[in-house]
Formats: sequence, C-alpha cells, structure tokens
Amino acid sequence: MKKELIRTAIKIIAGLELLGGIVCLFGGVSLLRSRPKIISVGQSDLGQLNRLAVYIWLSCAVSFILVIGLIRRKEWARKLLLIFTAFGLANTFLKIFPFLSDLFAPRLGRGYSWPFIILDILLLYFFSRQEVKKEFE
Repeated sequence: MKKELIRTAIKIIAGLELLGGIVCLFGGVSLLRSRPKIISVGQSDLGQLNRLAVYIWLSCAVSFILVIGLIRRKEWARKLLLIFTAFGLANTFLKIFPFLSDLFAPRLGRGYSWPFIILDILLLYFFSRQEVKKEFE
C-alpha cells in the first residue's frame, strides 16, 4: 500500500470514529433525559439503564481519545483501537455484556450487527498490517 493511501485511510477512520463518538454522546444525553420516565418501570430495568449509560459515556470518551491518537498516528491509539475492536467483536458473539444486546436487539433486529461485524474485521485486518504499523512508529 502507498504511504499516502494509508494516511488517508487513517484520517477517514478517525473521522468515522469521531462521528461515532458524537452519535454516542447524543445517545447518552438522550438516555439520561429519558431516565425519569423509566424509573417507574422497575428497579432491575433502572440498573440495566445505569450500566448502559456508563457504557455509552465510556465509549464516547474512548472514541474521542482514539480520534486524537489516530490523527497524531500514535502507537497506543492503534493498539487501543485493535483491543476495543476485538472486544466489540467478541461481545457480539460471546455476549460479554448481555445488557447491551438485550436493550438493542429487539428494536434493531438480528441483521443489524452484520455491518458492524464486517467493519470490525476490516479494522482488525487494516491496523494489523505491517505497512500501517510503520505509520504509527
């Protein structure tokens, strides 16, 4: 791969990560606004909602940190992206955090996760390549 193509791909991925972080941020704000309405549902649902809110905010923070690291082509950002991508892929199949799939699966349907699975595999492949590793050294 050419150096310029790799750098452009990294910038595009950083932009998509930023977009994902922004969507995550608005989702977290929306979730916090809806909490008073959900309190009457029950205590177990509220606990699940709290765990989801924490997950959303942490994901948003990690996303913004990753964007900065990717733009500056820092090795820690490449490794962190690989770790979180692999974790997300594993969560899809192993249900490490079942509360995530319990909340989203009924509304989104089973076919919703396939684009993310393919994207995760492509990210793992791209950032594991030797040419890309050299850009982060």
